[in-house]
Amino acid sequence: EGHESEVKNVAWNRTGSLLASCGRDRTVWVWECLMPSVIGGSTKGDGGGGDVEFECVAVLQGHEGDVKDLAFTRSHGYWGEGD
Repeated sequence: EGHESEVKNVAWNRTGSLLASCGRDRTVWVWECLMPSVIGGSTKGDGGGGDVEFECVAVLQGHEGDVKDLAFTRSHGYWGEGD
């Protein structure tokens, strides 16, 4: 699961819960970061660690060309994409 070609850029949202990636395959993928030791889970007293998992929550298609850049806005978790 993921891009079919080169990834051009990635961006985290402010809270670190979402990661977006864009690439030459003309798509944008949005991933939810599931970090049991940091977000929504216990630290188990070891200062962190644990497995980091990502779940795809959206794939945006239909771009006319490579998607070379993207960024989340500072508010509301929205993001934009560009050439």
